[in-house]
Amino acid sequence: RRSSDLLMSVSTPTEISSASPSARTGALISVARAALVFATILAVCMIGIAPPNWAGRIAIWMLASGIALAAVARWGAIQCLPVYCANVVVDILYRRAPLVALLAAFGLPAGVLVTLWLLRRWRFDARFERSRDLPLFVAAALLGMGVAAAWGFFIYSTYYTVDPMDNTTWTLLDLVRWWSNDFMGVLVLGPLLLALRWRSFETLRAQPLSTLACLMVLSALIATLVLAPQLWPTYEFARSPIMLASTVLVAMTCLRFGLVPALTAGLILSAAAISCLAFDAGLFRGIALLPGLICLW
Repeated sequence: RRSSDLLMSVSTPTEISSASPSARTGALISVARAALVFATILAVCMIGIAPPNWAGRIAIWMLASGIALAAVARWGAIQCLPVYCANVVVDILYRRAPLVALLAAFGLPAGVLVTLWLLRRWRFDARFERSRDLPLFVAAALLGMGVAAAWGFFIYSTYYTVDPMDNTTWTLLDLVRWWSNDFMGVLVLGPLLLALRWRSFETLRAQPLSTLACLMVLSALIATLVLAPQLWPTYEFARSPIMLASTVLVAMTCLRFGLVPALTAGLILSAAAISCLAFDAGLFRGIALLPGLICLW
């Protein structure tokens, strides 16, 4: 299937390839895809919400929105069902009221569908080969995830007088934080999962020395993120240089190896930064919550 056709599958379930041996095999493939989406989103959400239960200071759920977007774009609107079910299960496991869970879970599938509708309308190319594709993707994700965040915030703030995550009064910052988390999840994972192909990493194998050098720099940046307080006492002044170095590494990786390796490096660096902020460790130790979230976003 051409990458430009990926977004066309949003309006109808993915068609079974003519190479499929039978309709039964096609049905099993669809079920397996739905199970994979459900399990992945459930795991990612549970891990993102868990830090306060593991001596962390904040729950940061970001990546589920990117997984949901890619699943619906590549495999059809039917994948909204496992996305919805996974969100319902997460809320129920964290002892939210069943009615709230059932209503709030509509937010992410709706936001994904709005995002993909905008991308189709704007003739977005999932290969990101044109200069206009990236800003189109960012704009569509910003608007679509705004729908998801607004719906979830409305349901939760209507039912609960305080935010059940941190037992504080609802404020506009909670809506902005919800919106930013969903938006950043789409930016971090969406392009990677949309552009991913079997041959995406061939450039790495073709340039072993350059690949080794990039891996060494990536490892050094992650080590600095995690071990900064042990390396020098004034580690706070290193936050901006490390963030800048991470951006430069991702940009250089993109120029040298292509989009998918660069997005993979960005995902690894983002995961390390999220962990440090959630557990008040490494380069984010001691940083106030709001500045830490802004730096992470």
